[in-house]
Amino acid sequence: MALIKRNIWFLFLLITIISTIFLAILSYSHWNEVYKEHKVQNENFTKLIARTTENYFDQLNIVLTLLGKQLLENENYKNKEKSKELLSELVLINKAITAYGIMKPNGDFLLTNTNVEPEKIPNLLKREDTRETFLQALKTKELTIGRTYKLPISKVFAIPVRKTFFDKNDNPVAVVSLAIPVDNSNLFDEKILQSYSHVINLFRADLYRQLYIYKTEKEKIDDIYTKPLPKKANEYVEKQMEKTYNISRQEIEDKELTVSFEFENRVNNNKYLISTQYMKKYKLWPSSYIRYDEIVNKFLKDFFVYLMVYLVTMVIIYRLFKYIYEIEKKQKKLLEYRANHDDLTRLPNRYYLHQYFDEWTKDKDEYSLIYLDLDNFKYVNDTFGHKVGDEVIIKTSNTIKNFLNKNDLFIRQSGDEFLIFTEVTVGVEEYCKKIIENINRKFELKNKEFKIAASLGVANFPKDSKDLENLIICADIACYNAKKVRNTVKVFTQDIKDKHFETIEIEKELKTALEKNEIYLVYQPQVNYDDSLHGVETLVRWESKKLGNVRPDKFIAIAENAGLMPSIGDFILDTALKDIKKLQEKTSKDFQLSINISVKQFIEKDFYDKLMQKINLYKIEPSSVTLEVTESIFIDNIDYLTYLFINLRSKGFTISLDDFGTGYSSLSILRKLPINELKIDKAFVDDITHDISAQHMIQTIISIGKILDYHIVLAEGVETKNQVELLNKFGCDTYQGYFFSKPLVLEDLEKFIK
Repeated sequence: MALIKRNIWFLFLLITIISTIFLAILSYSHWNEVYKEHKVQNENFTKLIARTTENYFDQLNIVLTLLGKQLLENENYKNKEKSKELLSELVLINKAITAYGIMKPNGDFLLTNTNVEPEKIPNLLKREDTRETFLQALKTKELTIGRTYKLPISKVFAIPVRKTFFDKNDNPVAVVSLAIPVDNSNLFDEKILQSYSHVINLFRADLYRQLYIYKTEKEKIDDIYTKPLPKKANEYVEKQMEKTYNISRQEIEDKELTVSFEFENRVNNNKYLISTQYMKKYKLWPSSYIRYDEIVNKFLKDFFVYLMVYLVTMVIIYRLFKYIYEIEKKQKKLLEYRANHDDLTRLPNRYYLHQYFDEWTKDKDEYSLIYLDLDNFKYVNDTFGHKVGDEVIIKTSNTIKNFLNKNDLFIRQSGDEFLIFTEVTVGVEEYCKKIIENINRKFELKNKEFKIAASLGVANFPKDSKDLENLIICADIACYNAKKVRNTVKVFTQDIKDKHFETIEIEKELKTALEKNEIYLVYQPQVNYDDSLHGVETLVRWESKKLGNVRPDKFIAIAENAGLMPSIGDFILDTALKDIKKLQEKTSKDFQLSINISVKQFIEKDFYDKLMQKINLYKIEPSSVTLEVTESIFIDNIDYLTYLFINLRSKGFTISLDDFGTGYSSLSILRKLPINELKIDKAFVDDITHDISAQHMIQTIISIGKILDYHIVLAEGVETKNQVELLNKFGCDTYQGYFFSKPLVLEDLEKFIK
């Protein structure tokens, strides 16, 4: 069905061609049937008139033979009275005989029933129109048929029939001639003549003279009987017979075959189908003519029926195909629409964008591309299910669509990401902020209230790129930067581009950093208020052969986003546990080991099992290990992590909340979390000596730690003596910072401890 689907009208054309060919074959076949039917009918009719003609002249021959015997008896033919009596009886028997006569072998008349004296009638041997046939009659005892001629007295055309009578020595003694009028000859039964539309014709053997014709135009009767056929017509007839049957005329005459051929009368321009048969006995060609248009009309009558059936059938087929075509057209439009539009939102999709983007950008010298990504949509899907998530997408997309300008092109890129192509270039950032305002409106869905946020990135054509794909990448990069802040808009700049490609380069090199031994650990000591060693914090460093020294605040976040943190985290955990265990044994001192654990590591299903395996492998007490976490870790995974931390606490691990005060924690969350230690962020410590609010914040944090019964409150980023004195005053337990020591490699840490 592939061909049919591709072009249903090709199938219709194929059916039309096949049907037309079939109609042509059927019509041709039927034409042959009609033609053959008329030909057979005409030939049968020819045979009928041949038999009738032969019977007619046979009867005349018998009658004349009997008459001859009577005339020869006692030489009655010399007795005019007796001869006239006998001939009169013959006329009474056959009323079709108009005239009769008895002639001498020399052509003179002995007797006639006309009022003209026999002596005054011209000698038959001396007349051109009778000499030939009279001489033929003298040579045979059979009946001889002469040329049709016009009787002088009655002015009617008659067929002359002659029979010669011979004496005992076979010498001709008398010739009896009868004149039979062609119109009243009783040659053929009138019923037979009227039952057919044929033209009947009797030709003499030479095909030049017509002896008899039935159904012709009366005004031309003189020409028909008095003038011979043109020589060309005679030759044409002969050629037609020979050409049609591939045999000679002589063979046709010898076998007395019935033949048919087509003949065009140049006098009246009528075409005929002629059937004829040669009669040796009387040297005649009885023929039957059918008007060719009669055959054609019969065929056309039937053909019209075929044509009507064909046309009606084709109309039905056409309507059927048109109906199928319309259905397929609708289905095609539906499929095209589905291919070009998103099933959920009915918005144009990426396929639509690539198909029709050139049309939208036609005559546009400049436009903006806005890349829109919903914030925290994964949380909606995971919390309320994908069905609710789909409803949120639909409502949000409708909200955006209703706000956008009429000529804006709104595309659903994928999931919760959308593309907006707009002619707004000047003030596009303000335009984006209004989009965010519209998205931020609260709406209810299934008795739940939602407030969706979105991050938008903007790129400009042609400034940022002249290529669509690259332009989308630019807008996506800007959106990626906006998502770092969330619910805001970022316009693509060269700086953003540089940072993005720097990130890509860092990520690329980071993938092989462990294999190249470029990542290593340093340790920063943590000192108690009484100057005793509390422990060390493990810090990761990367010395890239290509990029040089890459700061942790650059590559850690990139490693998190690229999914590389679990493998780096395993390396940190393994190396730190092994190093510190050796160092504790060397220095004979026990101290805490603080290790930062990433979100990706914590949410691994086998994190707990792997941690315990490593603890057992290096024979380190869990109570000497502090696992540091950031506040952001609890945003999406608080229930799971709370359960995990309770298990870790039960084994003796210390859980430290890093960078407290800069994230998302609330007092209610802090109260529920199984945390042992609070770390005050460096940002507060930096300003403690000159900013009262920073002092108040640190005092508050320390108070919270004491109230919640945390074992340790640790201040990081301590760099001056004044900072230490104030922290001591506020009740801080432990410090970490350059005032005490910078991060140290393992050998330097050993020296520091000793």
